[in-house]
Amino acid sequence: MSRVEGGRIGIAAVLVLVAASACSGGGSSPSGPSAGPSSTSGDGRVVGRFLAVGGPPGTPGSPQRGRITFTAAGGQHVQVSVGASGRFSLSLPASTYVVTGRSPQYNGGHALCHALHPVRVRPEIATHLSIYCQRK
Repeated sequence: MSRVEGGRIGIAAVLVLVAASACSGGGSSPSGPSAGPSSTSGDGRVVGRFLAVGGPPGTPGSPQRGRITFTAAGGQHVQVSVGASGRFSLSLPASTYVVTGRSPQYNGGHALCHALHPVRVRPEIATHLSIYCQRK
């Protein structure tokens, strides 16, 4: 359920939805087995969560479904779909990416959600990432 855009990336991003029974906690990583093909040499793995955060004090983050876009410095981008668990995992070529997301659960899908910083994907290393939609 992923789509690769931009001819220079040349790999298929693999989306692995990890079943999650709870989505509480700060920066915990997805649990459970990873499925799909192993990454190609030079690729790194990105695992993370897509969350709505903020609101009244004590309101926990809630998982978001939608689409996340990873944009490399040269403008190439990879989009992945994220299911209701808000968790995702994919392989990407080593590079630095700006990461954004859109969710129909957040402002009807019109507002852009962001990772706090660009993410650096390194060969054969798992990078953990959260993308946040800020509630008012």
